[in-house]
This record gives sequence, structure tokens and C-alpha cells, in this order.
Amino acid sequence: MRAFKLALLTVFILLPSYAEASSMLMDRHGNIYTAGQDSVVCHTPDGNRMELARFDSTVLDLAISRQGSIFALDANGVVWMLPPEGGKQPVGRSLGNAKAMTVDRDGNLILGNENEEFRTLRP
Repeated sequence: MRAFKLALLTVFILLPSYAEASSMLMDRHGNIYTAGQDSVVCHTPDGNRMELARFDSTVLDLAISRQGSIFALDANGVVWMLPPEGGKQPVGRSLGNAKAMTVDRDGNLILGNENEEFRTLRP
């Protein structure tokens, strides 16, 4: 079990012993999303765990839009959108070796690599 202290709230997430979270984020409802190996999982504030999607490769990073869509960057360089209503769909490709991403205030995805090269992707 891992504990994460967020302001005055301590959140405990039970991860299987084989799991390593490569990315984690929280939405405005208090749900925590973890990525690693080949899946994205939602951990709700009441302790439920739900797998949102599986992938053919390791998920490197997650980002979230203001509308609540989760974006996942996989090791093959594919950016996936996981909309709030469920499912997954590819929305683009990264620089080829992108390792991280974020969403800007206009809803664009900004992807970056270890060479500080950035690409903007409009989902």
C-alpha cells in the first residue's frame, strides 16, 4: 500500500505487488488515475478500483482535460483519449520519444521529451 498526502487528505491506493505506477493524477471529483505497465486505473474516493483501458505497451504519462477526458501516452508514441463516457480512441502520435505531456488552458496537449523538444497536439 502506498500513501499520498494531499493537503489535509491522505489517500491510500492498493497496487498489486507487480504494479509500478508511471504516472498519477487526480480529477476534480477526487478520483485518482494511475498508469503503468499496460493499463489505466481509476481509484475512487470511496475505495473502488476500476480499470479504464488496456494498452499494447506501457503507459508513460497521463493528462486530464477540463472536460474530464483522460489522455494516455503509450511507449509506442500513441496518444489515446479516454472520454468520461468510456472507451478509448487514438488522437495522435508523439514526437517519437515523448515521455511526458500536459494539457494547456486551451485544451491542447503539449508533449515533451528528454531533449526539451515539445509538440502541440489538438485532440
